[in-house]
Amino acid sequence: MSHWAAMIRPSDNRPPDVDVIDFLRAHHGAEPTDLEVLSGGFWSAAFGYRIGTEELVLRINDVTDGFRDDEFAMRYGSAALPVPEVLAVGEGFGRSFAISRRHHGRFLEEIGPEEADALAPTVVDLLAALRAVRDTGVDTPTWRDWLLAGITDIPGRHTSGWRPHIAALPEADRTFRAVDGRIRSLLDACPDRRQLVHSDLLHYNVLVSPAADAVTAVFS
Repeated sequence: MSHWAAMIRPSDNRPPDVDVIDFLRAHHGAEPTDLEVLSGGFWSAAFGYRIGTEELVLRINDVTDGFRDDEFAMRYGSAALPVPEVLAVGEGFGRSFAISRRHHGRFLEEIGPEEADALAPTVVDLLAALRAVRDTGVDTPTWRDWLLAGITDIPGRHTSGWRPHIAALPEADRTFRAVDGRIRSLLDACPDRRQLVHSDLLHYNVLVSPAADAVTAVFS
């Protein structure tokens, strides 16, 4: 079994349903109903539920950084870029939690090739909406430094430690070294301009409508 196949996803670390219900009852001061285990995430264990007529999502993670990023991303939201509203971020279950409004749809990567004609303009519109977001003025790395950070195993990050796993797999390591070299050779061609980039539109981070003709949510 490979190192990756042996990994346990943080999203698999779920508290018992009864504990989740007790937590939600205390948090909202009301009885949660229709508790539902949600799939798709890697870093967070997620549950759908209702408080009265409101449909909400509880996510539980080992770290809070991603939830704070989601809070920040709300300022980018629009009809063309539907970012779910984060209602609360805090500590619970000995970990971190976030509660947000629930959006419905089909995951982008589950759309089959037979629906490509409907999906293609949807994805193009999503990319256009990302490019159209106004610069918030937040201090961020240059595009070149951001690219380098993505191929560098940086200590202290929640994803740190990945490079030795790749090095232990000869075929994966050869592929990584080739990609690493190619990216570095093209750095000087990267324009130094600021635009919003999601960088992870797959991995269950985009929902689309049943007909695949509209984006219904953008996560992470």
